[in-house]
Amino acid sequence: MENFYNPCRAILCVFLTAGGITAVANENPPDTTGVFLKEFEVHHQKASKELTSTAPVHNISNSDLNSHGIVDISDAMHRIPGVNLRDYGGAGGLKTVSVRGLGTQHTGVSYDGTPLSDVQSGQIDLSRYSLDNVQNLSLSIGDNDDIFVPARVAASATSLNIESWRTDVQADDRLHLTAQLKGGSFGFINPYLKIGKGNGRDMAFMLMGDYQHANNNYPYTLRNGTQTMHERRQNSKLDAGHVELNYQWKPTGSSSLMAKAYYFSSFRHLPGPAILYNTESNESLRDRNAFGQLRYRVKLSSVFSLSTLAKFNWSSTYYRDINGKYPGGQLYNTYIQREAYASASLLAIPFRGFSAVYSADYFYNDLHSNLKSRNNPHRNSLLQCVNLKYNVWRLTLTARGLVSLYQDVSGEDPSHTTARFSPSAGVSLKPVEDQNLYVRFNYKNIFRMPSFNELYFDHYGSVNLRPETTDQLNLGVTYGMRPLSWLSDMELTVDAYYNWVKDKIMAIPYNMFVWTMSNIGRVHAYGVDVSLNATFPVRPGHSIIATGNYSWQRALARTSPDMTDWNKQIAYTPEHSGAFSLAWENPWVSIGMRATGCGERFTLNNHVPGTRLPGYMEFGFLAYRTFEFRGHKIELRADLLNAFNKHYEVVARYPMPGIAWQASVKFTL
Repeated sequence: MENFYNPCRAILCVFLTAGGITAVANENPPDTTGVFLKEFEVHHQKASKELTSTAPVHNISNSDLNSHGIVDISDAMHRIPGVNLRDYGGAGGLKTVSVRGLGTQHTGVSYDGTPLSDVQSGQIDLSRYSLDNVQNLSLSIGDNDDIFVPARVAASATSLNIESWRTDVQADDRLHLTAQLKGGSFGFINPYLKIGKGNGRDMAFMLMGDYQHANNNYPYTLRNGTQTMHERRQNSKLDAGHVELNYQWKPTGSSSLMAKAYYFSSFRHLPGPAILYNTESNESLRDRNAFGQLRYRVKLSSVFSLSTLAKFNWSSTYYRDINGKYPGGQLYNTYIQREAYASASLLAIPFRGFSAVYSADYFYNDLHSNLKSRNNPHRNSLLQCVNLKYNVWRLTLTARGLVSLYQDVSGEDPSHTTARFSPSAGVSLKPVEDQNLYVRFNYKNIFRMPSFNELYFDHYGSVNLRPETTDQLNLGVTYGMRPLSWLSDMELTVDAYYNWVKDKIMAIPYNMFVWTMSNIGRVHAYGVDVSLNATFPVRPGHSIIATGNYSWQRALARTSPDMTDWNKQIAYTPEHSGAFSLAWENPWVSIGMRATGCGERFTLNNHVPGTRLPGYMEFGFLAYRTFEFRGHKIELRADLLNAFNKHYEVVARYPMPGIAWQASVKFTL
């Protein structure tokens, strides 16, 4: 190990951190280069990426799911400070992430290191991805110091990476099998199967799939003055499933090839907004998505490493509304989008402590629909990025420059080209050598193009929309400590931030499919995020695990003092939000509780009467146990959700489920 540069040791950490281990040799954040070493010594270490990064990074691993009481990906996002979730309620309901008031389109989502896209809406629906298939979730706010990434990752204000498969779990030639069955209230059932096998040398594959069904006919309450009505959600049925195949080949010790094929299909009825005396809805939505991606990494020499990837994505959306107001008695819209994507990144480590990356990405998107009033648009995009990183003493410095070029063409209209330069920089300092205390500061400028929905669609788009430009400032402190002898581990993170957005694009929902779009000029957002994780070993085999986060944020419309929304909190952004969980792990039956909630919000920027959504706090309880049976594991888990039957809404007129239960049994071979 001593023959390798420190950056090379840091490279190794990226693969090990996902599995909860870190190489002894280096505390500095890793760069992913795809270098594979045959022998190394490891042990558990808590100088994690959350501590050392130049930007806020929050990780949730598969091992955290039980102790944190997490039931799905959207619930996992509630455990990250600064995150606001749009949730229409029920299993499979649309769920998107907004961070620090920036909007869902500013959150880029990657799946096993390759960016996902939806040029139609510009946002990724997290309900499509099964929590059972997640090994690690990682949210980066701004540009962290993992610089060996595609240029497209740098093109978002925040980045969420969903890791479904760790390459180190298939090092042997045994058959690996995981089978799970979940069931719960309101007709929920969710079988899941994963099969993997390696040859013990250089190849491995993983096949996984799941199916989800739910009636989602949960009760809710409507109030109108002194009148109270008890109703049930109608037209809410969901059927969805996905299957994917992963393959890895390591032809040499310094190269790897990874391939993924993915298919998703869902059919769901759209319940519509809950309105007094009108609970009927005849809308439905059929979504299908298929993609294939290929990634190759190789260490070319002692200085250079190369990473390339290619992807083709196809998706379709079919929307139907049966209503007598339409000619023929129904409205039927179809939307089909395709993307071809290629990326190449070259890493250079010319001397100890310094690394540089040049990345270039090209992607082509088109969208076809049966709408007669709009021409089918397409977009060419070229991104080029230079990343620099320097480790000296206990200091890490990063700098990044991104050049973005977009060309839009729609029908017979002349093409429109947008070009921007977006810089960012960050610094992380460990002021005390023998303490896991890190101070960080980072700045990022980025812009985002309007999506095709925002630009071109009836009842939704506006061709006059301008791109958003965002500037982010963050100052944070992370401290990993053991202040008491009976406390095995504690990690405290505090970040203060200031964001300002020019030409902010706001989406105001009319229903689950139709929104209205507009630029509202300027938005200034500032706040503080706090998170705390602690483990208390009560006695051998017994531990108390506590986690919590809190966010205070002000996201204010600042276009003009003459406007009615001047200096008011923008729509659907709470000033206060947070979550906490507490678990007692023991040899018998582990138990836990969790809570998530937020303060009041408004559905419109001008806060007119009737647009206020009250705050809420939702509690849940769980119990779980893992058994050993003939060398195999059986895990049982039961959850009581919304235990106190709190009635609340995340999106106006879309009530969330009340008290419910969920149970699962998982077998691992």
